[in-house]
Amino acid sequence: MNATRHVLAAALVLIAGHGAAALANDAAAAPTPRPTQLQTDELHQALEQAPVPENLKGSWQEALPAIEPVVSFLACYAGWDAWTHLARYQVPGFSRSTYYLSAISATRYHDPDKCMSVRHVHTVKQRPDGTLTFRVLFYDIDSNEEADRTFGMVRQANSAWLFARGGF
Repeated sequence: MNATRHVLAAALVLIAGHGAAALANDAAAAPTPRPTQLQTDELHQALEQAPVPENLKGSWQEALPAIEPVVSFLACYAGWDAWTHLARYQVPGFSRSTYYLSAISATRYHDPDKCMSVRHVHTVKQRPDGTLTFRVLFYDIDSNEEADRTFGMVRQANSAWLFARGGF
């Protein structure tokens, strides 16, 4: 079963548009189920329809290439150590004590062999220190459970956006 999950995780990375080089990255090695097409479509819709204030739309668009794979991963990963698989999306020196919690880890009845769905993205804002913050509401249609997670991203010197906070 682990080999199957690894193959599915690798396929998800390729489908997400990260190319063959991403297979060597941490997230590809994590055993995760693959989202359904409906779940992928819902994620894209939630990201496109996020209530982003006009003055943050440019930053939001710049951050989306990092947001999408992280949110997708956290919707599918059942472990408490999700941060160990997301190093490429984290700011340098990211504190391992502030770790990403998967959406599934907040549920009691959700089947961990399935991904959760994304209902919507909300509360997009920028803090005075420049951190772009937003919340993602994950849900499971079968168990009727939800997990609302807060994320924070910081623009790097090269203009890339990386996570400095996530999953709480």
